[in-house]
Amino acid sequence: MSESRLSPGLSPLLKLGEEKLTQLLTQLLANDSFVKSLQGAISGALKAKGTMDKGLIQLLSTFNVPTVEDVALMQQKLTELEEAVADLTRIVVALEEKTRPAGEGRAPRGKSRRHADPTGE
Repeated sequence: MSESRLSPGLSPLLKLGEEKLTQLLTQLLANDSFVKSLQGAISGALKAKGTMDKGLIQLLSTFNVPTVEDVALMQQKLTELEEAVADLTRIVVALEEKTRPAGEGRAPRGKSRRHADPTGE
């Protein structure tokens, strides 16, 4: 909440509270045993998080749920496959143009006879 919204009597109290809190934090951070305890707590929390992450990865793996890395790898493989299909398509088109008799134009794109709908539609 901004100071402009507070009643005039609360602003000095808030400043005093901030000063006292700053003093308390300064004293706590100057205390080596407190800092060591705080570091130990943070270290323990990070270790617990790592253990939880490993457990979660194992659980997801058990149920064959892909990880973010798995999805990224699959996307990369799909992109490579699409590029390979595009290359093959260009090669086939080039070969068709080379083997087509000189008088024939290029076949229209769309459904060819052998891929036409058997119902005639």
